[in-house]
Amino acid sequence: MSHAVLKSALAVFAIDPAAIGGLWLRARASPQRQAFLDCLAACSPPLPITRLAPNISDDALFGGLDAAATLSIERPVFRSGLLDRDAILVLPMAERCDPGLAARLAQILDNKRHSIIALDEAAEEGEGVPPALIDRLGLFVNLDGLRFKSILEPIEINGIVAARALLPKVRVPHMLVTEVVRACAELAIISARAPILTLTAARALAALSGRTMVERDDLTQASALTLAQRAAPFDEPTQSSPPPEEDGTEPEDASTQ
Repeated sequence: MSHAVLKSALAVFAIDPAAIGGLWLRARASPQRQAFLDCLAACSPPLPITRLAPNISDDALFGGLDAAATLSIERPVFRSGLLDRDAILVLPMAERCDPGLAARLAQILDNKRHSIIALDEAAEEGEGVPPALIDRLGLFVNLDGLRFKSILEPIEINGIVAARALLPKVRVPHMLVTEVVRACAELAIISARAPILTLTAARALAALSGRTMVERDDLTQASALTLAQRAAPFDEPTQSSPPPEEDGTEPEDASTQ
């Protein structure tokens, strides 16, 4: 992943994290990853950033009855959950996320009040972020091969703030909507969310450039952030043997004639 793509991903997330759903970050624990997360926090909206425990309970997420307080005063006492206020959620070891937790987090993302940074540390075949989350996390970043210095290069905060203000006015030409839907079909991407997330990223990039109309270059950059990881792999063409002669015999090699 190039540094330009990395900066675009940071900017899109920072402009409207809830609309883009979140970010799938493939990287092992390292100074590079921490530097990226620090940069993301510095340019994101002023929201709480909450790290989720892998075994977090429903009561901790959604709130519930506080048993100790209820018994103490002999009337129901409810405690709030982490999701009672807008926040950016960090999911460590996302490749090992329990399917039940993944389903609940997917439901949370559908409400468009929260975003998730899924830390994917997968090292073995078969490990990976649950599909329910991948479908809703608009951005993908792979830090493998990136220099530590390039991650530390600053993002222009004033430009991010201006883009947030301009974003509601940004429109997408119908022609480009058709193009992104066609591109998803050609890449065998069956998710209905994929084109929506791509257009969301394109609008953010247009706003970052100070424009109220999305251009093709915005869409190209957005596709690199949102579609590359979703595309179905193409099968390598297999070399087929020449068809048999009409009489059923195999054709002779020209060198033997």
